[in-house]
Amino acid sequence: MRGPMTRGGADRCPGLSRPFVSGDGAIVRVRVPGGAVTTAALATLSRIAARHGGDPDLSVTSRGALQLRGLPDPLPAPLVDELVATGLFPSAAHELARNVLADPFDPVAAEVAAAYDALLLDDPLLGGLPGRFLVGVAGPAGWVLGAPLDVAWLPDEIRVAGHRAPCSADRAPAALAATGQAFLHVRAGDPGIWTVADLTADARAELLRLLSEELDLEPMAAVPAPSPPSPGVHGADDLLVGLPLGLLTPEQVRVLASVTEQVRVTPWRSVALTGGARYADQLASVGLLVDATSAATRVTACPGAPSCHRGRTPTVPFVREVLPRLVADGPRIHVVGCGRGCGRPAQDHVLVLEPEGPGAVLAADRTGRAGTAYPQEGGPR
Repeated sequence: MRGPMTRGGADRCPGLSRPFVSGDGAIVRVRVPGGAVTTAALATLSRIAARHGGDPDLSVTSRGALQLRGLPDPLPAPLVDELVATGLFPSAAHELARNVLADPFDPVAAEVAAAYDALLLDDPLLGGLPGRFLVGVAGPAGWVLGAPLDVAWLPDEIRVAGHRAPCSADRAPAALAATGQAFLHVRAGDPGIWTVADLTADARAELLRLLSEELDLEPMAAVPAPSPPSPGVHGADDLLVGLPLGLLTPEQVRVLASVTEQVRVTPWRSVALTGGARYADQLASVGLLVDATSAATRVTACPGAPSCHRGRTPTVPFVREVLPRLVADGPRIHVVGCGRGCGRPAQDHVLVLEPEGPGAVLAADRTGRAGTAYPQEGGPR
């Protein structure tokens, strides 16, 4: 766990109420609590972005949110109105606080996540949660427990600040909301404290004291998180569909909409389709990843130049060029256009830093080991 930290100011997580301006224009993040979103809404977001000169490809973030890029700065009023009309921004006051991950394919996790979101939207205080405060709702698989969660519910248990307490599914939404309220109390209005891990030891102790009035908390040992799920069939007929480079193109959205009305966006840059195994071939035909054998499942990249004004190299085109030439069993690779290393995966990986061309990605794929970085002095460029 990180040590306590006080930053210089509020988090800068983008949203409709405060877009982030990058090299290719404004970025708007669309939070979908629990990952649930209709394919019609995905298609509408893509059309809105394209209509206003933005990138029609939808990005999926490592926190399970959707992102629109390349939008005008400042955002025109008609664009804002169109996005609000999608129904994905039910409360301007709570937009940045709706950060909820849920394990896909588990109906109880979905119900708990939705009920918590409803409580959050009904509580003016919880609208003050930082954009980095992250809630997780796990099913028996526990996949989301690998994310940097501030509070987590898993079957019959809640976890926060190294402690656990019994908590049934019907009590879980209120307990999650109470954790957010207690965090805001002990945070004491300090905008530089974004997460529970940023609190001092005394503040964490006060957080636990407040929560212990309703929860029977006890210390818990650190528990290794399960590995994230791979694209492919899960259970009898559910399908996890990987998104190359975390992007959904309009054509891919069109095919998704032809086979299902709703998907669940995941923090592993994939979408989950309940009962979707029978559509695997259709989805694969437009470049979506329906099993774990493709090299594209292990290669990620930051937006790079020219999308990001800090990026020095065009990371996405380099990766797209070499994907068909990557070896079958190479390492996980993340390609970045500057030293900030945005979007790095939590798993062990090779970092390809500011590549001068696609060759650096190929070299890392063939010779790299997790924990190394390319280009390196005297190494391939």
